[in-house]
Parts: sequence; structure tokens; C-alpha cells
Amino acid sequence: MAEDFSQQEAEKFLKTRIRLQKAAAKARTLKAKERKAQNDQIVRCPYCILGNEFRPMLPRPQGWFICRKCGHTAIPGKPEFKCFCQKCGNLNRAA
Repeated sequence: MAEDFSQQEAEKFLKTRIRLQKAAAKARTLKAKERKAQNDQIVRCPYCILGNEFRPMLPRPQGWFICRKCGHTAIPGKPEFKCFCQKCGNLNRAA
């Protein structure tokens, strides 16, 4: 009887482990797709110029972008996000 119980528990454990591994693999695949989409996306700093265009911002793995020159940050698709770089601070104080 004890052997049946341990066999059942082992099977349950293995099924749970396989399910978790599949979920983790799916999450990694989704994250990779999100990173690729983010890397394909060009977000530009509204304050800095490079040549005759606004300077492209550096994508971060967490889903946000930062300007290498002034530190301005942006999260596309989240208009409620507030940047606290010096230039945004000066603009907000002037308003």
C-alpha cells in the first residue's frame, strides 16, 4: 500500500514538473518574441538630435527605452508613465 502511494505521488510530481517546464518554455518563447519586437521598434528621444533626426533610444529588456545622451526614459503604449529626467523635470516646472 505504501508503495502505491509513493508511486502515485511520484507520478503526480512528474506530471506537475512537466507542466511547469512546458509553461516556462512557453514564457521564454513569448519573452523572446517581445524582445525581438522591441528591438525592431525605434523609439526616439524628443530632446536629442542625431544628424537630422531625433536620437534613437536604447531598448531595455524590461520593455522601456532610455536615451544614451540625456537619460530620458519612455515606455511605449503607457501614456501614464512619467519620465524623471532633467529635461522632463525642467519642462514640468515651466508648465
